[in-house]
Amino acid sequence: MPKITKSRKKAAKSHFYIILVSGTPGTGKSTLARFLARTLTFHSINCRELIEKKHISSHFDRKRDCLVVDTDQLNLALENEISRLKALKTGKNRASGIIIDSHLSHFFPKEQADLCIICTCALPILKTRLEKRGYNRKKVRENIDSEIFSVCLEEAREAGHNILTIDTSRGRTSFKKAALLVKKELF
Repeated sequence: MPKITKSRKKAAKSHFYIILVSGTPGTGKSTLARFLARTLTFHSINCRELIEKKHISSHFDRKRDCLVVDTDQLNLALENEISRLKALKTGKNRASGIIIDSHLSHFFPKEQADLCIICTCALPILKTRLEKRGYNRKKVRENIDSEIFSVCLEEAREAGHNILTIDTSRGRTSFKKAALLVKKELF
């Protein structure tokens, strides 16, 4: 991962950062994204909520028990939401960036993102988390396989993102470490 030089850090103070948080469902993306948004005083976009609010899923896949989303439509909705949030950059709504939370966020264009965090998790912990959500056996297996093969990480690499991988198996300790690494990388 490239380091930011001191001269670039000074210039970066007025920069509006976009951080993507992606990973297999159940790896702690949403929890990490909320923690980072609070810690860094960033806005937060939960893509699941945006998809539902803007009605950008094409249909519900009953076999996989999930919405089917066109990532191009999602990216357009994200760009519009980012523009709206950037306009709030004054007064009490002032923030220096945005955290985008979704297992699809790594499909957002690399040119518009400063950092892509990929959440990972120990398989037994992930299995427990998915079962607590009420996922059926097939959906749990599909997500475990996705984690085994590092699907989100590989897709983010293929997209050319600046990637930071965080293992969220240790909960809050992992989140504090992530915040320190993000600050070191960007500020």
